[in-house]
Amino acid sequence: MRYRRAIQSHVKQEKWYHSFMQSRKAGGCMSNEDVIKDEGVNVPEADDLQSELAEAQAKLAEAEFVRELSVELTRSGVIDLEAALQLAGEGQDAQTAAEQLRQDKPYLFAVKAGIAPGPTAGVRSVHTDNSQARLKVASRQASQSGNRRDLYEYLRLRRALLNRK
Repeated sequence: MRYRRAIQSHVKQEKWYHSFMQSRKAGGCMSNEDVIKDEGVNVPEADDLQSELAEAQAKLAEAEFVRELSVELTRSGVIDLEAALQLAGEGQDAQTAAEQLRQDKPYLFAVKAGIAPGPTAGVRSVHTDNSQARLKVASRQASQSGNRRDLYEYLRLRRALLNRK
């Protein structure tokens, strides 16, 4: 009995292979329905596989859209990418969605496209003028006050001055 099943399976595979090769020689490929009929595949299983394939293709298309939209939003100078991705419409292509979002929600974008957002409020820029004098003042302030902020400001100025040289 065991050998009979193995032989039947082998015969099915050979039939499928020969029909496949004949269809390739004829210049075409077999359709899914032909494969199901020739193989004797259970139709509900085939439907489940096709639905899984459709879901996977939909997820792939969505991921590609999000990637393209992220690139377009970044090029157009978005400040908060996550919020912009949540607000963008999905029924259009990435470039159109980015332009529509720029028109509808201009507060999500920098003033000019292509300009990256500036540093945060906590970061201070180092002024190049009178840096030696500023370093002396910061040193004196840190030593007199004993305040940790003053010490950090002195160390930051000192590091900036040493990196510049």
